[in-house]
Amino acid sequence: AHMIHRIAPACASSVHSRFQGTRRMTPVEWAMETLIKVLGLLVGLGWSIAFTSGFVDIIESHEVLAANKTVSRIVLSIALILLVLPPWRRIIVPKAEMREKMHTEAIGAEASHLDAGESFDM
Repeated sequence: AHMIHRIAPACASSVHSRFQGTRRMTPVEWAMETLIKVLGLLVGLGWSIAFTSGFVDIIESHEVLAANKTVSRIVLSIALILLVLPPWRRIIVPKAEMREKMHTEAIGAEASHLDAGESFDM
């Protein structure tokens, strides 16, 4: 048991630093990053459940759709992709690809606009 307590942190640190590049993260940074990833996963699962239950409700409420459940799910999935994908690529992807410095500058610019009394718009 004592051996595991000595080896596990070293292994975790080495694996973690391999994915983080040369800069080592503080324990607080690592905890925050892990929390953000977990919350992101939970949000994604929540959206998945919401859309699945929505699809089921829509399909079961219409006789034509209920007769061909598989085809109906495929058509609804394609419609959802066509509706959600373009705004996601236009708004979310560019922000996710920003470097940390650019995020900081964008936040500062938004804060200065809000301080100046302007409305917040995306």
